[in-house]
Amino acid sequence: MKLIIEAGGTKCKWATSQKNIITTTGFSPNTAHIDNLIKLAREVENKLPNEPDSIIYYGAGCGNSANQQLVKKSLASVFTTNNIRVTSDLEAAGFALWNTQSGLAAILGTGASAGLYNGNEIENQSPSLGYLLGDEGSGAYLGRELIRSIVRQQCPTEISELFFEQYNLSTTDLIRNVYAAQQPNAYMASFVPFMAQNCNNQFINDLLYNSFTLFYNHHIAELKSKSTNLGFVGGVAYTFQSLLKRIIEPKGFELKFLKDALSELVK
Repeated sequence: MKLIIEAGGTKCKWATSQKNIITTTGFSPNTAHIDNLIKLAREVENKLPNEPDSIIYYGAGCGNSANQQLVKKSLASVFTTNNIRVTSDLEAAGFALWNTQSGLAAILGTGASAGLYNGNEIENQSPSLGYLLGDEGSGAYLGRELIRSIVRQQCPTEISELFFEQYNLSTTDLIRNVYAAQQPNAYMASFVPFMAQNCNNQFINDLLYNSFTLFYNHHIAELKSKSTNLGFVGGVAYTFQSLLKRIIEPKGFELKFLKDALSELVK
């Protein structure tokens, strides 16, 4: 039995087939302690019908060998198989979008990244700096910009009042929650649905437009690729695909969207 794992900042999906998918909280070695992954793996192991004979892990924060080895060692401490491969979630996006063809692959979910997929692997990737230093256009970035504008009273009164009423929070609660959260990026990204519900508000629309424009400038334009095929994976991109099309299609790109990569990975 093969176990395929798609791990993002908000949730992880562990699949043995399209009909057998276990969803847990998210994990990235850049934002959470590795013990969290071990705990999640043990929870999943208890729910699997059989022990997997191979594991492939596509994960946020796994674009470098150090994190790949850390995740591999952690999974090996839970599962008995030695056949474990760890690679980036961007490679999963590239395969899900383009299979054996080449094209630009982008992730806009809790985090953000982009690179050129050559039909086999990611060969050129824009620097992914995480939610503290980058991740423009991601759920964490959007949530941070919304929170900042609300706390600084820079957004319309009707938006801040609606926000505090919907989430039953005060300004003090909001700031405390950001800094006390085990995964602040996931907490900030949890406010993306509010932005989707109110995207017709001019302030929210401008915030989204500016954030996605920054994503294009820092993640797509910087790749300097000749490819005009650009695909997106992730809930943020899928939710706001009409706005992304309005920003990016005039620049000569043909866009494609997938809510997640897993459905293509388990085929």
